[in-house]
Amino acid sequence: MMEGQPEWAYLQRLYRDKAIADKEVTQRIPTVILTSSKLNESNWWIGHSAEGKMAWRALHDSLIDRNPRAVHFVTDTSDHNVPLDNPGLTTKAIDTALYMVSGV
Repeated sequence: MMEGQPEWAYLQRLYRDKAIADKEVTQRIPTVILTSSKLNESNWWIGHSAEGKMAWRALHDSLIDRNPRAVHFVTDTSDHNVPLDNPGLTTKAIDTALYMVSGV
């Protein structure tokens, strides 16, 4: 589980301290999000249901709300592990991020 990992604790601290909630900052950061909307990946988590996927996508949308420097790729052919399931889309996301930070 993620809860035991140092990255999880760090992320939770950022949320608690609202360090990533400052819209002025987040609206300037080039951001690329990959979201899987594939249904029924498993039956152990509500996030894999249609309702869960809608909530997950809305959450991801909220991360880039009003950020003109953001791109959101959504796939229904990849499971949670988009980099493994769809390396082409992952490469496209990385290329997009590199383009965005290059200032071109």
